[in-house]
Amino acid sequence: MDKNLKEKKKRLPSKIEAFSVLIFVILGVSLGSQFGVSIGSVLILSAVYSIIVGIRCGYTYKELEGAIIEKINDIMSVFFILLAIGMLIGTWMFSGTIPTAIYYLVSIVDPRMVIVLGFLVCAIVATIIGTSWGTAGTIGVVMIGLAQVLDVPMPVMAGAVIAGSHYGQLISPMSDMVAISSSMAKVDPMEMIKRTLIVVVPSTIISIALYAFIGFTNAGVAGSSAMVDELLTTIKTLFNVNPIVLLPLVFIIFTSVKKYPSAPSMILSGFLAIIIGVVFNGFSLGDGLTAAFDGFNVSMTGVDPETVMTQVTSLINRGGMLTMSYVIILLFCAMIFAGVVSKIKCLDVIVSTLAKNVKSIGGLTVAVIIASIVTAITTLQAYLTIIVPSELFEKKYIENGYHPVNMVVAAQTIGAIIMVMFPWGDTGLYMAGVTGVPTLSYAPYAFFCWGTAIIAIVFAFLKIGVKKLDIKEVKEQKAV
Repeated sequence: MDKNLKEKKKRLPSKIEAFSVLIFVILGVSLGSQFGVSIGSVLILSAVYSIIVGIRCGYTYKELEGAIIEKINDIMSVFFILLAIGMLIGTWMFSGTIPTAIYYLVSIVDPRMVIVLGFLVCAIVATIIGTSWGTAGTIGVVMIGLAQVLDVPMPVMAGAVIAGSHYGQLISPMSDMVAISSSMAKVDPMEMIKRTLIVVVPSTIISIALYAFIGFTNAGVAGSSAMVDELLTTIKTLFNVNPIVLLPLVFIIFTSVKKYPSAPSMILSGFLAIIIGVVFNGFSLGDGLTAAFDGFNVSMTGVDPETVMTQVTSLINRGGMLTMSYVIILLFCAMIFAGVVSKIKCLDVIVSTLAKNVKSIGGLTVAVIIASIVTAITTLQAYLTIIVPSELFEKKYIENGYHPVNMVVAAQTIGAIIMVMFPWGDTGLYMAGVTGVPTLSYAPYAFFCWGTAIIAIVFAFLKIGVKKLDIKEVKEQKAV
């Protein structure tokens, strides 16, 4: 009886309570980054505040704790992937896979085109294999290394690589996000891609133009070609440069295309890299296993680190599962916050408030995109950034004579790729770990990740590419 009474006392947060939780975490992260406060501390404070709101709404601490545990359980697989990518980077250095790929690329690439190349290569691979994490963790790592030795601004390069890595989330037939989007829009996946391309193409052109402009106007990049010969000689001295050592990279791309589980594939690629490092580079097996856990170090090559050029040392001294510990701890902190906010249903209140009295296609598009962003901030679940706004706004689109595909395109252009912008989400933390660049540093340069949504809004107000429903379709959609 007492339990039933407690259940009846539960209520939704008020508008002030719901929005205050959102504002608390956004201001906390912004001010924290400005004053050097750890994001982890900000997230814990935000979680404490949301717990207070939850208790005010009638929830017990035990219930909120259960929601936190459930949220953490949902992302346990992410922890395995993070450890696997740390191992992968360390062992790929040990085998010479990354240095060799960089050796070949440096030999043929104009340093001024590296940023554009990073975006395009990652976009192509992401479209083929349909996974952003797999793209960033493989070819993305190579492109980051290439930029590092050529003195390309790392925040810009990281932004280009990450933006390109998420290209497939919008237009790859292999992408699970495309499958979810087409399902929510009730259209064929190829029709979904066709509709999305209307905003993706101009966003791609603008991104390429901006990356090219930065590359050709950055004096440091243009002048870095003078050190290319020394760089190539150093890599060839430390590693056995030949195409065979690229096998671990080829293996992981193959498993991505085949949709094999990510973590086991990465671990197998890592062990293959250790074998190659022992056989072709003559390094010790013990050092290979150490590189997998602690990361690779130039001293493992047998060459005095003091004699190695700084650019190469900073490139290869990295990786290892241990380097992902900071990311994993931050992710725990983020899930504590997200678990409480999801449980007390702050998102429901915020989105329903934003959706009120919106009717025009431009206004609906803005509302959907804002709803996607709020969903991302409060739930940290990429799938929900498309599903939640779609479920909330579908009826409004149909009532106003617009096909739901317009709604899903709007949600997809921000929801499928916005997670890279949040330094407390698994995707943002993963990308920061892979590139070595903090989320808030690369975010302004991930042009495609936020520019596509802006174009979607502009096109909606101009009614470019907007699909309307005829009277018969309106009746059919309402009947569904």
